[in-house]
Amino acid sequence: MRATLLLPTALLTLVASSPLRAQEAAPRILRINSEFGEPFSAMNGLIELTDGRLLVADRREQAVRLVDLAKERLQDAARSGKGPLEYNSPGGFYRMRNGEIRMIDQTLRRYLVFSAQGRPLRTEPFAEVSSGVRMSNAGGDPHELDETGAEVVRPTMNMGREFARDSGWVIRRHGTSVDSLIRLRLPESVTNSAGGARVTAIKRFSPADGMATAADGRIAVVRAEPYRVEWWRAGQRLAQGPIIPYDALKVTDADRAEAEKARAQVSMPGGIRVMQSDGNGGQKPLDVGSLVPPMQMAETKPAFDPTQLRVDTQGRVWVRRYTAPGADHVYDIFDGEGRRVDRVQLPQDSALAGFGKGVVYVVRTDADELLYLGRITY
Repeated sequence: MRATLLLPTALLTLVASSPLRAQEAAPRILRINSEFGEPFSAMNGLIELTDGRLLVADRREQAVRLVDLAKERLQDAARSGKGPLEYNSPGGFYRMRNGEIRMIDQTLRRYLVFSAQGRPLRTEPFAEVSSGVRMSNAGGDPHELDETGAEVVRPTMNMGREFARDSGWVIRRHGTSVDSLIRLRLPESVTNSAGGARVTAIKRFSPADGMATAADGRIAVVRAEPYRVEWWRAGQRLAQGPIIPYDALKVTDADRAEAEKARAQVSMPGGIRVMQSDGNGGQKPLDVGSLVPPMQMAETKPAFDPTQLRVDTQGRVWVRRYTAPGADHVYDIFDGEGRRVDRVQLPQDSALAGFGKGVVYVVRTDADELLYLGRITY
């Protein structure tokens, strides 16, 4: 089996002869209004239903839950398995124009389709089966969907020889139609091969562009150098916002320790195992973590984390800024013209999980690394 591993996050900063400097406005502090009492293990998908309940995917537990925050109720939304209404590796949720919801199942290369009320209806295959397995401790989806069901695929280092290692194309697949849309800068990387697996690890804090897909099909592109936001549709740039000056942060020993911890947690999705020879004519499972090349890091950080971008229900893109270790998270919010219209702050133990009607959902990590789902009226 060939497996490609992408360690999440990565990004150096702009090291210019005269770096941009700016006094940025202090962010507004967002506080959690309510929190669900039962913890999760590894939340990687969340969507609000029309009645206010939530569909939540937990990749570590391989579970899909229906959560009622108001009534403090939790129940299974579907069963794990490989049958017609089952899943193997639950991922992100995406609402279609007809109200149905598709959940990505990466290992089975298909969607589990839910009704607007959260009832499983059927499965549908991906438009195109990937040749490899993307695995990381972030549990990122292999692609995003807009409300028409089009698959928007961000470039990676392993997308074929026609792609330069320092950049690649955002691809949009809809039925038999495949288009190259936008060229993005990729982070630096290092590759290791052993036991039949090819592992690509990203150089943390090397500059890279990010992207996020809006429900209406627009794509927000956040450029690393210079830091600014663009909006695209069908390969055409609709808007380009102003450059956002910032002060580059130095990478510290605490950053390096955090990166090594993330490296140690990398695993295959859906319980997939990579096998290697045991030297006696048989096979044994390969420790995936042993394949990951030593973590390389830049000297300074860029403005933002390209893996932490989300478009809210108002069509604005939230961009998580890099901060010092232990500091609270700060998000820049940009409108459809690429203008920064707000800055908000979440506690450093909390992360953005999704959006609802006038609501922001976050997950808080406690001392035992359990996750608690919270709600913020925004």
